[in-house]
Amino acid sequence: MIITFGLLALFFAAVVWVLQRNRTVDQSFTDYAVGGRSFGARYQAMSFLNTWYPGSMFTAFGALSVTAGVMSFYVLSYSLLTVVLLFVLARPVWIWGKAYDLRTQGDLFALRYGSRHIRTVAALIGIVSGLPWLVLGMQALGNLFQAMSLGALSFSTSVVVGVLVIALRQVWTVRMGMRGVVISDYMQGIVAYIGGGLMLVGLIVWLVMARGSTLGTLDPKMFAIPSFGSKCQRALNTP
Repeated sequence: MIITFGLLALFFAAVVWVLQRNRTVDQSFTDYAVGGRSFGARYQAMSFLNTWYPGSMFTAFGALSVTAGVMSFYVLSYSLLTVVLLFVLARPVWIWGKAYDLRTQGDLFALRYGSRHIRTVAALIGIVSGLPWLVLGMQALGNLFQAMSLGALSFSTSVVVGVLVIALRQVWTVRMGMRGVVISDYMQGIVAYIGGGLMLVGLIVWLVMARGSTLGTLDPKMFAIPSFGSKCQRALNTP
């Protein structure tokens, strides 16, 4: 428990230090809301991945794969189409945003449909549609903190602790606006994808070196993909 929460505290401290080091005084609300439109493709890609991908995988598709099985694989086409759509829309939206000083989704809809009131409608839809994800996020956070405590904390206590930690962490992000979001997402991606990938490779190497490869001793039937009614399927069902 001390190790897990200690590593989390070190990560948050590093994020806060980086944010504080890169803090700049916003000259306008545009600087605060969209970071002055100054971030390149790698920052935008990392921000997209770390805003949408971990949350949706952790709170939705992981559970869906367990409960619904193969139906959850629609996430592959869903994810690919999302990225393609973003690629197609990103440049024109950026051009419109810079030309008309757009800072929110509501501003974009107001420009497209020539209505000021649609900003309010878009904001309300965003709030209402985001509430289920907020609840799921808190529940997932509770599960994560309960696992990190190795069962020492109850689920309800873990939810409260997780929300308090995130609230404290968000102080620096709110102070820096979109720059804080993008920079923290970028750092999170480096730790998660590069650091996590290296850790997985290291664990695999350690398992092979310490215990040796066991693939050669496994039954060949374990590598077969059975079909309904096949001999392999019957063999696997045979005690």
